[in-house]
Amino acid sequence: MKILFNDQPVLQPLADKLLSSVEIFKTTLSDLSESDKIRKQLLTLYPTCQINFDLQDCDRILRMEGQFNNEIVIAILLSQGYQCEMLD
Repeated sequence: MKILFNDQPVLQPLADKLLSSVEIFKTTLSDLSESDKIRKQLLTLYPTCQINFDLQDCDRILRMEGQFNNEIVIAILLSQGYQCEMLD
């Protein structure tokens, strides 16, 4: 199966490294409509994941639960002009 993002193929080795977990990401996202747009993009790649944002938190949290690749999630936000990093 070929995974596409913005009509570009996602690197297959990264797509194969799906992790089943709960991860919290710190972002610079602050706009609700932008978070909805990014959430929909992430759900296109990871339709079985639970994905939500807490933009009122000081770290503007993205929380993901399910099988996904952290590197791809971070790359998607970076490609949209937002910073994103995993919280410890």
